Amino acid sequence: MLNHLLRQVLLLFVCGGIYFSVHGQKYLHKKVLHTVLWKISGQGLTNPSFLFGVDHVQAYEPFVKKYPQLDSVMAFCETLIVENIPTSGGGGVDYNLLYFHSDSSIAYMLKPDQYQQLVKYINFKSGNNKDVLNNLVKMRPQLLVMAIPMLSGAQLASETSEVQMMDQGLLQAAAAKGMQKMGLEDAHERSLAVLNGLTDKEAVRQVLQEIKGQSSKQTKSNKRRKTKNNAQNGKKETGRDQYDALQIHYYFNRSIKGNDYGGVQFRNQLWLGKIPHLLEQHCSLICVGLAHLKTKEGLIQQLRQLGYSVETIPMTATTD
Repeated sequence: MLNHLLRQVLLLFVCGGIYFSVHGQKYLHKKVLHTVLWKISGQGLTNPSFLFGVDHVQAYEPFVKKYPQLDSVMAFCETLIVENIPTSGGGGVDYNLLYFHSDSSIAYMLKPDQYQQLVKYINFKSGNNKDVLNNLVKMRPQLLVMAIPMLSGAQLASETSEVQMMDQGLLQAAAAKGMQKMGLEDAHERSLAVLNGLTDKEAVRQVLQEIKGQSSKQTKSNKRRKTKNNAQNGKKETGRDQYDALQIHYYFNRSIKGNDYGGVQFRNQLWLGKIPHLLEQHCSLICVGLAHLKTKEGLIQQLRQLGYSVETIPMTATTD
């Protein structure tokens, strides 16, 4: 009884401003919602749950310091639900499907000159990390398409070991708060989704397109010089900030067209078969990548279609 009362009091602090902030402004930004946090209620739920959009290569601590609402929500919730089950091995993928098959690796599928371009690209993005290079060239092209955006975050984590990426920070914060941790998929389910999302041919095309785009950018070395100067001055680089001022665009009236990059649609449908039961059982914070939230196929619109209320929680940055 006491725990239930405390939970309701916390809920008032976390969500008390939603009605006045959102309804009072009459949704000034109907098409663009500048937030990455939502409240899920309705459908007979005793307690609400929450949905957080994750930028996987962004640092955790700076975000929580800037937007303390996330920490307040974690204090209210009992369970942290992430994309991949934390106890699954292999970095969240099935090695039998996505790794170490020489006749289906990206290295096998590229022409010699294309392979050399890939090696040069990976070395540039990873800071000449040989382990990263050896791992990435053994991947199937579908997995490499997903791994490429993570390279900057991996480099940051290796250069500044005290910096936690968002997923790692969420899991450690949940452990510190005594929260239960759960996953929406296991390694095999995720790997099947990746393979179903893109053909080998399309994945190779996207990899080569990314390499070509990066090659043209290398002629502009201002960013690299700035990074070098900051390192010499003892400043920490935090990479791109997709969360900066929460200027994140969501197009809920659009559909995913063409290839299902990373199996986003496939995985969303898999998760939607599990989320309603989890919402009934747990007061949860569900943390998934931002790509899984936008468009008609995104979790926000899909949960609304299932009858849930998914309300925006405005996030206010601290002025420190």
